Amino acid sequence: METWKALARNPNYEVSTEGRVREKARPVFNRGRIHSKPPRTIDPFIDTEGYAFVVMRKPMGTGAEKIFVHRLVMEVFIGECPDQMSVDHIDRVRTNNTLANLRYATKAEQTENRDLSRISGENSRFSKLTQANVDEIRKMIEMGFGDDVIAVRFNISAGAIRNIRNGKSWAKS
Repeated sequence: METWKALARNPNYEVSTEGRVREKARPVFNRGRIHSKPPRTIDPFIDTEGYAFVVMRKPMGTGAEKIFVHRLVMEVFIGECPDQMSVDHIDRVRTNNTLANLRYATKAEQTENRDLSRISGENSRFSKLTQANVDEIRKMIEMGFGDDVIAVRFNISAGAIRNIRNGKSWAKS
């Protein structure tokens, strides 16, 4: 069952356990008359990283702000985000902002969750390499090729090669 709660930082809005945001009914002044604007659910936008966000009017008409829906849901139903933590989408779907799918987690916990969901490595939509490419890169590293030479060969950055060399990415299984 969907539950709605008012947003403490902006009482003109409510957030639901299903990850929806709505603006409460409010008076509108137009040409000397007061009209009542009905409540409305706000359709979220999707940013370049795939996260849903809404643009909310600030109280007292002092502008607007972009806020990620997953952060709103956690703030309203769980509380402020603890230090050194951030919001984690348990199922790794960035648009699934239901309360049941969100948690506060450390970077290590999020990395473990990502690995368990099998979207790391070549399964990641951001990956430019395959496991076969990484195996070849490791052979080139063993043979003494420099990071810059390998990077040019695979059309990636030298920093990406260093991360493979140091085990920060593409950890050996």
